[in-house]
Amino acid sequence: MPHPVRTAAGTTRSVTPLSDGWRFQFSEAPDGVTGADFDDREWQPVRLPHSWNRMGNYTAQRAEDTDVRQGTGWYRLRLDKLVPTKGKRAILQFDGVGAIADLWVNGQHVGQHKGAFSRFRFDITDVLKPGRSNIIVVRADNSKPEQGSSTEHVIPLGGDFFVHGGLYRGVSLIEVDAASVDLMDHGGPGIYVSTPSVTAEKAEVAVLARLRNSGTKPRKLAMVTRIADADGRTVASATAPVRLAAGQASELTTPLSLANPRLWQGRADPYLYSVTVELREGSRVIDSVTEPLGVRSFAWDADQGFILNGKPMRLQGASRHQDWQGKGWALSPEDHATDMAIMAEMGVNTVRHAHYQHAQEWSDLADRNGMVVKAELPFVHQSAFDESLPAPELVANARAQLTELIRQNYNHPS
Repeated sequence: MPHPVRTAAGTTRSVTPLSDGWRFQFSEAPDGVTGADFDDREWQPVRLPHSWNRMGNYTAQRAEDTDVRQGTGWYRLRLDKLVPTKGKRAILQFDGVGAIADLWVNGQHVGQHKGAFSRFRFDITDVLKPGRSNIIVVRADNSKPEQGSSTEHVIPLGGDFFVHGGLYRGVSLIEVDAASVDLMDHGGPGIYVSTPSVTAEKAEVAVLARLRNSGTKPRKLAMVTRIADADGRTVASATAPVRLAAGQASELTTPLSLANPRLWQGRADPYLYSVTVELREGSRVIDSVTEPLGVRSFAWDADQGFILNGKPMRLQGASRHQDWQGKGWALSPEDHATDMAIMAEMGVNTVRHAHYQHAQEWSDLADRNGMVVKAELPFVHQSAFDESLPAPELVANARAQLTELIRQNYNHPS
């Protein structure tokens, strides 16, 4: 298993990409597929990101490698001798699975997520076997939406694009202290940064932190909130005491201010600060999360159109889908960067996310390149298979996907 990548110097949160070692088969459920003794040696070895679909080419006929299968694909991964640190939680993070994901760990069903475009997480601490091989099994399902199908109530029901199946974005194992910034908030970062007031002389910044103590003992902590400029220099900070009872979730908002802020001005000057929230126990940092901060105000006006930082901005843009010929949706960071470079070379200053939540790598690039983004929910084309009103289950799924879209992208100035 790869070595952990620390999210901040000196912290105990670690993020381990789980890209290699997966076995894959497109099929209905084989007998015993979720068990540790199942023999997957004949399955296809794959590296993430992976999709079983390939489509799209610049000719009048479909390419020979076009693959538009819809149904269920199975993935298995063996984590050898995983030993979670005492007092830590183990979280599996999926950056995007098309379109329904079911997770089993060591034969136990952990949970299900419905929606192909957002990040989601499962706490697997209590089903792991420390020091032994742990078997992770994922079923991905992109069955065609129709009455009676597994995706009957999962948006989108239709549209002018194809929902690719598989673990088409990354999967990571996160190890975090039992007391931490909350990882279970609809896939969001757990800290949410807003700017209630922005002028040339001063920016008021509010940092909402959602905290969680999943342990069995109360914790007496300190929360340090810090804003740094683009060079890493601290320009504002505050410290507050935090007491978390066992099993408690809590919220704390910290007000900060920036004198003479440098504004995020779109393509002209996409200046980024960063906001870091640290949880400390005594002198020890037990968790840390850093998110971008672009200080800006925006508005829409019937006569002047889009207004950024008090000045009208003419928006000239394009739509973007998340697919590449020969890869489908299984894009690399380099693919996202190439798409952004093409947009920049075209001279656009705005990008429409057609028609769904795009990868976080892309939103990070939009921040740094000063793109104004129109984010969309995949509630397109139709809301039922006939003339009836949408089913309550469909509305609930749309609401869940919208919540994830907002939480996961709240801090992106783009």
